[in-house]
This record gives sequence, C-alpha cells and structure tokens, in this order.
Amino acid sequence: MDEKKPKTKSKFWGVSIEAPKENPSIDTLRGYQDIIAKQSDLVFYATIIHDRDKKENGEPRKPHLHAFLNMAEGKTLTQMLKWLETALNCDREAISIEPSNNEFLLVQYLIHKNHPNKASYKVDEIRTNNNELLIDRLSKEYVKPKSDEEELAEAMTESVTLKEFATRIGFEKANKYRGMFNQLKTEEGQSYDIALKRAEQLRKERDEIASRFIELIKQVQDPLFKPNYNQLERLALWLDMIISS
Repeated sequence: MDEKKPKTKSKFWGVSIEAPKENPSIDTLRGYQDIIAKQSDLVFYATIIHDRDKKENGEPRKPHLHAFLNMAEGKTLTQMLKWLETALNCDREAISIEPSNNEFLLVQYLIHKNHPNKASYKVDEIRTNNNELLIDRLSKEYVKPKSDEEELAEAMTESVTLKEFATRIGFEKANKYRGMFNQLKTEEGQSYDIALKRAEQLRKERDEIASRFIELIKQVQDPLFKPNYNQLERLALWLDMIISS
C-alpha cells in the first residue's frame, strides 16, 4: 500500500464567513468576532464586517465577515475548517477559506487596500489583538509579481553571463532558454566555442577538468537532457576556468 503524502499545513489563513440564513444579521457576525477574539490558539487575528460590498451587477451584497487568522500551529485545510465550525458553531457551506504565505495581502484585503474598484473600509473598523502588528501589515506597499515572460525578458537583458542568468531564473529554466540567451548574448555564445577548443587542447594534455567539461557540455546540448543544479553549476564554473586559463 502506498503511503499517503502529508497534507500541506499553513499558519496564515484568509477567511470569509456568511451570516446564517436563519439569522442573517450583523449582530451574528459581531458574535463571530467575539468568539474569534477569545480563541487562545491565535497568535494574531484581524476581523472586519463588510457591509458595503456590491455584486458584479451592482446589487448590494449581504453583510459578511472577513478575517485574517495567524494560528499558533500550522493546520491543513480540513483541520482549519473543523476548527472554525467548532469555534463558531456555523455550517461549513458558510465558510470560504484560503491559506497563504503572504500575510500582508490577506490583512490588506480587509480594507480592500489593493482593490480600488471595491468598497473601501477604515482601519478602525478592524478588530484585532495587536494594533501595532496590524498597522505594520497594512503599511507595506503591494508590488504586483512579474509574469514568467517579464521575469525571463528582464533576466535575459540584464544578465551578463549564463551563470548569472541561471542564478536569477533557476537552472532548469536557464537550460531551456540557453539557446535564446546565447543568441542575445553573442559574446557568451562565442565563449562556449572558445571554451570547447581550449578544452580539447587541454584534454590532449590529460587535463581531467577539460575532459569532464566536454562530456557535460555535450549532454547539455542534447534537448532531452535535464541537468540538475550541481551539474549546471559545475558547468558554469568550468566554463569560467577554461576561458580564463
């Protein structure tokens, strides 16, 4: 029998909770806030009631609770849902939840800081157990992550050597785009030819590094070859050594 893989755990959770249909009042949501405030296994929490949100069609959305929860111990999604159900005594269907490694974005969503098209909320509408930490998490400016294409283009134009290019975007991706990089960096492409010729000369002199370099660089030129980190790092080092020798 195959062993089951351990489920991913997180300490940071973004939570949205709808009021129950039988009692959809803001007071119910405030009651949830009171319960969360009493939980001893929370390192940091921040909750807010959103009562000014609108649907995509412009209709008002029913009031709901948003919360950022920093647990003392990491929990899986199943464990976290069970924790909320037990603590709040609410239906699982009313809970939307997501783990995240970026606690800043989760906290900032409470006031829709990075969402200008959504209703804005004030900081003093948030309930928390640590105002200082709350202000710190809200003050960090959000920088939109670069797409793979943007990252690749920037790394290609700003990197001088293949080694630097590989360090920036990862060795597996660097090998995939090595030919493109070499076309862009003509001098670097020429360096491979120079290094191979120099390595052939050194091999005749029974230079072990040169022999291993030739073997590895021929493997890398095979499109089906997938080198690991150590192989590519050695290749970059040997390239530098041979060119400078």
